[in-house]
Amino acid sequence: MLKRVICLTLVSLLLAPIANAGSQFRTELSQKAIDDFVLIDQNGEEFSSSDIDADIIVLSFVFTTCPDFCPSLTQTLISAQNSLSEDVSKRVAFISISVDPEYDTPEKMKLYSEHHGADWPHLTGTEDELKEVWQDVGIGVLTIEMDDGMSDEHDGMKNHSMTHQIITVLPAGNSSITHAPSSSLPSNANAWNLTKTVYDEENIPLNYSTSEWGNMVNGISGHMAPDDYSWWWELRFWNTSSSSWEASNLGADSLLLSQSQHIAWAPNSSSLTDMPIPECSGHGWVMGTGDHAHCMCDERYSWDDGDDSVCVQSESVTHNPYTYILDSKLKPRVKFTGDQWKSEELVADINKLADDKNDGGLPGFGFGILLSALIVAIAWYKD
Repeated sequence: MLKRVICLTLVSLLLAPIANAGSQFRTELSQKAIDDFVLIDQNGEEFSSSDIDADIIVLSFVFTTCPDFCPSLTQTLISAQNSLSEDVSKRVAFISISVDPEYDTPEKMKLYSEHHGADWPHLTGTEDELKEVWQDVGIGVLTIEMDDGMSDEHDGMKNHSMTHQIITVLPAGNSSITHAPSSSLPSNANAWNLTKTVYDEENIPLNYSTSEWGNMVNGISGHMAPDDYSWWWELRFWNTSSSSWEASNLGADSLLLSQSQHIAWAPNSSSLTDMPIPECSGHGWVMGTGDHAHCMCDERYSWDDGDDSVCVQSESVTHNPYTYILDSKLKPRVKFTGDQWKSEELVADINKLADDKNDGGLPGFGFGILLSALIVAIAWYKD
């Protein structure tokens, strides 16, 4: 089966950089304004660039299955947003646009934005709609297909949604793993939705109480937590970054599955390190038994070079993310490449552009270079 690799490249001829001050990741630009665009935001509503009420626009390009660059970039943008003064913040709009329209539906963009705590518009659309924006700023998106080792027959059987696993560890130490596809859960589902859905479907006895603080598990499969609180049922979640289980500081009603794909219930006295890891590397579930057991990988995951016991990401992206500062006329003024630059650099550029606007719109970025060029031209003319 072929898998897709998306490469994000910069079409340098369209960008016309005029200066590169400060960070090696920062470039000042002199190019025409991008055309107005109409896309769809994470709430499924139409978003038009002509409706942006801001003097300064911070425009970034992301995709929701990005494992490293995009989350890091988003956190840097959040830090910059939080560092702006109240007066300047009112004049700045943050916007993120997808480079992967095939996968990034409004629902996926909503999960991404909520998971990372980004409160600005996250836009997607058809490939043709997005391509116009990409080309305007000078970004090229290249799709390459590669063989992932999975047969077409098995690829047709793979999951078409994310699989959530719930692991139950009983006081005696024995454990079980059960699953639920995200399609069987409500949107923006939490750990309690998963617990109730799976235990009801699997006929696992669940004793719980409900109060103003939410739902609390008192017993599972007849094993009740003692009244003396010598131990209690603890909610745990699988940390994909560290590939380890952690105790949740949030209750089951507050822990969103967009933040933690897999959860577990276990006595708080039981060891975190001795717990079983999620099946299929946490990206699928096991079908069959014995020699016939194999992973049914989640959407966008496939067997690892034919190893049917492991699921790895089959549609990966190799790229440097790009972030732009645009003025109120949608003219790109500064470009940041990658995710290694500091939020303070972005804030400094935003403040400078805001000051230039306050001074009557005098050009601030690259003005010294243009002025120098003009002086040289005048001197040459006089000679």
